Amino acid sequence: MDRTDNYCGVYEELAGLLNDVSEVEKIYNRFRGLTITFPKKLYSKEYVIQYIKENHEKETVQEIARHLDLSDRRIRQVLQHIKNDESSKLAEK
Repeated sequence: MDRTDNYCGVYEELAGLLNDVSEVEKIYNRFRGLTITFPKKLYSKEYVIQYIKENHEKETVQEIARHLDLSDRRIRQVLQHIKNDESSKLAEK
């Protein structure tokens, strides 16, 4: 079974996407019969915060939002949260 058109439906699509039928067979063997939905959010909250901390001076809010697939407003909220945390840590010292 080396041809992607030997697969049905979503497995054919996965085979085309992964370019590796052995990976499709692994997915099939692990998840067959299950209904899987993928969350809209790809990145963890921790990664989002870390990425924003590391890039807020290098990229615009819009660029960060586009990269993380979040709204500009959400990026500004996280930035405010980061600044508040840093302010409280400085006040404690």
